[in-house]
Amino acid sequence: MELHLTVLFFAAAADASGVRSRPVRLQKGATVADVLSFVRAEYPALGSQRLLTAVNEEYAPGDRLLVEGDEIALFSAVSGG
Repeated sequence: MELHLTVLFFAAAADASGVRSRPVRLQKGATVADVLSFVRAEYPALGSQRLLTAVNEEYAPGDRLLVEGDEIALFSAVSGG
């Protein structure tokens, strides 16, 4: 069974990927880490950027399981001093 998800790209992640959003289909049991692997393969310009993730507007770790219809936001970590 497949999950239909939406991935949103913000800030430098949007600049590197060239897109703001895209639908993604992954297998049931997929995690946030699986989404990251998928988008890094699809958009090599993301390179080794440190990306923060949110699922349905809540920060989410890589091991978070996804469900049908989830919206995964990717944005670059901001460093400052």
